Amino acid sequence: MNNVWFYSLSTISQTMAGIAGFFAVFVIFKIDKINNLINSFRKIILHAIQEDGHEIVQLSDRDFVIKARVSLKNNAGITTVGSEKGRFTVNEQTLSLLEKFISNKEEVIRSMILPLTFSLISILASIFMLVWTDNLAGYSKCLLPGMFILTAFSLVYIGFTTYYISKS
Repeated sequence: MNNVWFYSLSTISQTMAGIAGFFAVFVIFKIDKINNLINSFRKIILHAIQEDGHEIVQLSDRDFVIKARVSLKNNAGITTVGSEKGRFTVNEQTLSLLEKFISNKEEVIRSMILPLTFSLISILASIFMLVWTDNLAGYSKCLLPGMFILTAFSLVYIGFTTYYISKS
């Protein structure tokens, strides 16, 4: 029975670590894609409101939108700018779209916390049980199925979260 414990618990921890790593890489690429969109919008808006000061460039995304909204209202609410990609009209809808991207980024970050927490719990529990295998041999009928259920739940949760993030 010890071989079953060793193989099962080591496989659980390795699989969950691999899946958690894959999930983290996927989330990082998604956040990078959103950051590129946000930075493109920030450049266009900065050009439109003609702010060159470093204080607005260094603001957080939310504070940038607030400052841009105030500057835009001072400029009668609509500004058209030209760039290498064409002409853009910066108005309240543009700022709302930027806020949507910022909210999407924050949602992606929030949505990765629980799946990674469950993965970490699965990994730590399987390592703990692996260290204490000899002492836990009598409890194998209840502990090992519990580990499998926790691992399966974590895998399904990561899968659904990855799908949800990819669609957002």
